[in-house]
Amino acid sequence: MSSTMDPASGASEARKDQIRKEEKNSMFKGVVNPGMDDSGWLIPDLGDDFRKPLISSVRTLFMSGTLDFNTPPYQAEEVRWGFANSSHIIVKNAGHEQIIRHPEATNTIIDFLKGKNVDEITLINPPIRFIPIDRDDDELWHPSLGDDND
Repeated sequence: MSSTMDPASGASEARKDQIRKEEKNSMFKGVVNPGMDDSGWLIPDLGDDFRKPLISSVRTLFMSGTLDFNTPPYQAEEVRWGFANSSHIIVKNAGHEQIIRHPEATNTIIDFLKGKNVDEITLINPPIRFIPIDRDDDELWHPSLGDDND
């Protein structure tokens, strides 16, 4: 899905410039940068009109995780500006795929769909234990370490 969706959604030239500038100092380098696809797929960019703000009065629930690099909480907040009747649940210590796995996520969604106010709901996952790479090994590689030219 992301092989087609991300390149089609693309990024403005200003956003691409920002990504290029920031990835030089990012510990994640170019691991995931939507709109910067170099896979060779011939996916047309949908253009800046596609990326214009959405406006809706429909009751909407946004959910994001504090560790979500695909759609971080600030992006949901940006979109919410156009959604007058929305709620945003931020799951602490959750990435993109872990949001819905929180034990109370489904109940929160059901409560929202029943018309209940979920604005005061707080969902927290246990902290993720990151394991640092503390050795220099030519066999060891990860995209966050950069490529051979770095």
